[in-house]
Amino acid sequence: MQTYIVYMGDHPKGTRVTKLHHMSMVQKVLGRNFAPEALLHSYKKSFNGFVARLTEDEAERMAGYSTKWLRSLTDDNSRCSNTQSETVWDFNLPSFALYRDVSGSFSSSFHRTVTNVGAAKSTYKARVIAPPSLSNIQVTPNVVSFSSLGEKKSFTLTIKGRIDGERASASLIWDDGTFQVRTPIVVYGP
Repeated sequence: MQTYIVYMGDHPKGTRVTKLHHMSMVQKVLGRNFAPEALLHSYKKSFNGFVARLTEDEAERMAGYSTKWLRSLTDDNSRCSNTQSETVWDFNLPSFALYRDVSGSFSSSFHRTVTNVGAAKSTYKARVIAPPSLSNIQVTPNVVSFSSLGEKKSFTLTIKGRIDGERASASLIWDDGTFQVRTPIVVYGP
């Protein structure tokens, strides 16, 4: 294992990446539950990235940086492969959290994948419960239909709104007429 600095690209405008986001990336890439042991430091203001103890293979799977950039840091022949364009906001987390640096209007999108664990043939319709400050939350597509257990479907949640306080919360509910799957949505700031 070696120590790596992982650069994750520019911060989305008006947002701040937290240690939780970096921890989620480490867990996703490493596929292990002991990510807290691997994550050594989370950069919050200077740039979007973190320091982690990784094997060479794990380091290669990390997205968002180039071989040239990595070599400029390590001063050796380190290389990156399989670079992906995924952002921390697109990790398949069971919640939606958006940090706002300032009060005012905002717009952000999240990409998620759901897996059918209910009836083999089922259809779920999205419903959002939100306060007026988060009244413009859209789910695309807003209906997902499954034909088998374990089948996966993707959707995008777009949040547009305005918060003047510290936080606002809402819920996304997938409803098949019998069961409801609820996912929290939180927009917060300083």
